[in-house]
Amino acid sequence: MTLSSIERLEQIKQMGINNIIIHHNGFSDRANKFFDLFEIQEILTISKKLKLNVFLNLNTLIHEFELKQLKEFLLQIESFDFKGIYFNDLSYLHLLKDSRLFSLLIYNPDTLLTSYSDINNFLDLGIDSAVISKEITYEEINEIIKNSNKKLDLIVFGYLNMSYSRRHYIRNYLNVINSDYKVNKPLELIEATRTGRMPIMENQHGCSLFTEYVLCTLDLDLDGIRYGIVDDVFLDFSEVETAIKTEKGKVLETLNHKFDRDFSSGYMYLKTNLVK
Repeated sequence: MTLSSIERLEQIKQMGINNIIIHHNGFSDRANKFFDLFEIQEILTISKKLKLNVFLNLNTLIHEFELKQLKEFLLQIESFDFKGIYFNDLSYLHLLKDSRLFSLLIYNPDTLLTSYSDINNFLDLGIDSAVISKEITYEEINEIIKNSNKKLDLIVFGYLNMSYSRRHYIRNYLNVINSDYKVNKPLELIEATRTGRMPIMENQHGCSLFTEYVLCTLDLDLDGIRYGIVDDVFLDFSEVETAIKTEKGKVLETLNHKFDRDFSSGYMYLKTNLVK
């Protein structure tokens, strides 16, 4: 489960959660909350007392001019007691090849890992695990699980990132229309041919567009998955808490009845080539 508040750590543990994911304020993106190194150390200290495992999500794309700063950051966290490190950019494979952190790496390129052959190629490099793409069906996910060399992770709850660019589309659009509106909060995009409201986030890393629905597959049998990832971006804590505490088989129905959002099983039963 992604962490949006240090004050919630004890409450999260009481909910039966044993693993949390945190985001760094320099090399992470698409989260409700980003933490600096001091705060990360505080989280690790508290989590150790609570017996919570801490995962770090480094999901930004790295430009060449950022490499020096990234190397310094990786040296600073060399001794930190993380359970795992999710990464998106392949530069981490090179930068950490001689570091103990290499064995903690978990490859998560969002939409790319849709076959067990691709996943096994990355696992053979010596990394810890990988995250299966969430844009494939339940049947395809189970096929990957059966044929992968290691147990894998999967996003099971949350808004899905479906488009990302380093370009600042919102800022550029506002410049074109001569608007002085400040982009300091998440906005929503409504396409001309649709009615759904898609959250859109823009910051120093670029622009990210999310699905109009919140993925919820907590009712499904995914026992072959190592960790099911609960991502709280754009969500209130009460929504996440309800999803986790509700009896399996009733989660999706309960959420859609209780909250004013569209909770959906996504592509689990619908191939993406059938969606327009």
